[in-house]
Amino acid sequence: MKTHSPADHRAVRSASVWVLASTLAVGGCSASSEASRGASVAQPSPNISAATTSSSTSSATSTPSAFKQDSVDSAFAKKLGALCNEWNAFASSHQYPGAANPQAATVEELPKIGAWLDSLTINHELVARTTGLGTPAMGTTAWARVLDDFAQYEKAVTAAAAAAKTQNVQRWQSAEASWAAARDTVREDLLKAGIGGQSSCSLPFIRPASHGG
Repeated sequence: MKTHSPADHRAVRSASVWVLASTLAVGGCSASSEASRGASVAQPSPNISAATTSSSTSSATSTPSAFKQDSVDSAFAKKLGALCNEWNAFASSHQYPGAANPQAATVEELPKIGAWLDSLTINHELVARTTGLGTPAMGTTAWARVLDDFAQYEKAVTAAAAAAKTQNVQRWQSAEASWAAARDTVREDLLKAGIGGQSSCSLPFIRPASHGG
């Protein structure tokens, strides 16, 4: 009787494993055709299938949702852009008087910063004038969210101006942090409404600086 060497046995085992893996890979795709020929096809066990399905579902659930844009129509965006240009033109002649980093403002700078915040027209008329633009033909949900952001921004910048006038550095830093968070939210939701990025309407909501930063 012919004997087999250990190498032969390993080759046979490797071939068997390869065949089983190939069979599992085609699984359900070939099951119906194999059944019609009366052949026996190895199928993944119910436990493996359930675990795979559960893992796939869990992975899909845990994946962060993609950025969703709900752009306003171009006619509305043009009206808003004109308003932003007006605010930017005014602000260009009213430069921020503090250090590059608002959190590093000194006691001496705070009154000037408070006066500067009060001087910017956008800080007093943001909600009123953007609401006055009416409702866009598209992107109404995104625009409603932006209007809510504008209301929160007005409150935050008003509180920041008041804090600056007290010349209390700690109070100013806290209020400025809230104002910064409001700016970030506005910019993010403007992008979702198809506005922002490099447009003039993102400029009023960037970090103030007199000499870089």
